[in-house]
Amino acid sequence: MPRLLLVLFALTFVVVGQKTGPAPSRWPFGKADARFASDGFDLWNLGVLGAKACDADNPPKERTAGRQAFRSGGDKSADDGPRRLRVDALFPAGPAETGGLKLGDVIIGVNGTPFAKHSMPAMAEALSKAEANKEKPVVTLMLEGVGGKPKTLAIRIPVDPESANPAQPAARAKIAKKALAYLASKQASNGGYPETLSGENGAVVQASMAGLCWLAAGSAPGKGTYAENVEKARDFVVATLFKADEMQTMSRDANWNQTHWRLTYGMMFLAECEARSPSSAVKTALQEGVVRLEAAQIDSGGFGHGPGGANALGYIELNIVGGLVLKALGAAKAVGCKVDDVKARKLLRYLEASGGGDGGVGYSTAQGQKGDGNIGRTAVSWLGALQCAPQDPFTAKLKAFSERNIGDVLGGHASYLQHVSFAGLAACALSPETEKTFIAATTRDLTLNRAPDGSIQPRPWHETVLMGSNSDVSVGDVWSTACQLLPLVARVPKTGPGGLPVTLGTLKPKR
Repeated sequence: MPRLLLVLFALTFVVVGQKTGPAPSRWPFGKADARFASDGFDLWNLGVLGAKACDADNPPKERTAGRQAFRSGGDKSADDGPRRLRVDALFPAGPAETGGLKLGDVIIGVNGTPFAKHSMPAMAEALSKAEANKEKPVVTLMLEGVGGKPKTLAIRIPVDPESANPAQPAARAKIAKKALAYLASKQASNGGYPETLSGENGAVVQASMAGLCWLAAGSAPGKGTYAENVEKARDFVVATLFKADEMQTMSRDANWNQTHWRLTYGMMFLAECEARSPSSAVKTALQEGVVRLEAAQIDSGGFGHGPGGANALGYIELNIVGGLVLKALGAAKAVGCKVDDVKARKLLRYLEASGGGDGGVGYSTAQGQKGDGNIGRTAVSWLGALQCAPQDPFTAKLKAFSERNIGDVLGGHASYLQHVSFAGLAACALSPETEKTFIAATTRDLTLNRAPDGSIQPRPWHETVLMGSNSDVSVGDVWSTACQLLPLVARVPKTGPGGLPVTLGTLKPKR
């Protein structure tokens, strides 16, 4: 299949965010004077050391926000990180900074062994061993010294054997507990989050993802540790869901409407709220969301970033949005909203036509964009089809593709963190065996992406290395924390509150 010219997910969300103050030690994205998350760099995480680094042999270049496109692909070995790491960000007063690591230091090995070709596998192993070592929780970095002679720096990290192996349930529970608190600490007084991408669209997406995490962990309106956070997020989403898209005013020569991101994520969150605590305001918002999405469906059956025709790069349909729409319609249907089954099936047929016949969902049906299914688009489409068309033959194909490819979170064009969140949700909905495959594929990243404050940071991957910028960085670490946290807490428990019964399809549609 020919390589195709695509827009990276985060450039979907053009940054018009709020300004923030300088970050000490250039944390978290490597620029002390960054106004927006999108101004930051795509850096490799060094876990609970509290440091981030770039490729010392190919350091990041300055860039400006705006339209960016690239040919999808890249060397997948790049996901294992560069051989030489230049330190570009330090968590203030974290283990690395306290232990003497400096901005600009170049790391060439760990625990006495130089990196052979890639750095991340060895770094993750060293972090896990140190975190589990009660007697000597130390990571010894090899640094480039004067005259080419290496020097060593031993950094002590907090002992935490319970978190040292994120493949284990106890570790995942502890990581989740810290991440939930981090999301709460960043929530604004109005229930939303900073507009790090596409104005209020991005604020709604982040509030919805954080809200889903709190709901999954057992809180709900009126009950649980994060009851107030859920309520504030719910009220913010209801109040903001249908505001005019300010992106429309940015350019007269293109359609910048991106409200489908806001509608779909917001509706998934509100449907879970409605299932736990019925509310006329929430139900009304959900039904209005259904009406707006159905009205925006184009003749092909697909969906774009928002209504209004072709976007700034000249195309309309893209199936990460199509899958999200199907999921949002299914979630609304599950809590009793009226959904046009004819329109839902038309969308399902478009998703099917975009793939290569193996159950995978392609980018679109356009020339050069068809046939290359990936787990992110397919998993969210299957979760939607479960509720919109459970008996459709393509729903079974979506399920089978998801089962076969659940561990391929680094494959295919998309936001890496959308791969993680939707593949993880599908894994929870499929089977314990499938979930184990997903966990194995993401354990190393949970080791490396965890920061000392409980956040779970975004990471580079082969496509963002190729492009030189990362959409997940543009959205910020509230987004990245929620995307990586959600699969840890999503499974519906056999007893007690929690899980995501609407999202995972265990709550059957009301008739």
